[in-house]
Amino acid sequence: MRVPANIVECAPEDVRVDMPVVAVFDDVSVEWMLVKFKPA
Repeated sequence: MRVPANIVECAPEDVRVDMPVVAVFDDVSVEWMLVKFKPA
């Protein structure tokens, strides 16, 4: 599955294809939440 999203808590030069990640959720308002990913 491919999901376009931001990677957080990781330097851009450390991002790799197929690296294991976990989902984190960012409350941007009372009604909206964005999914982001961080290294596992």
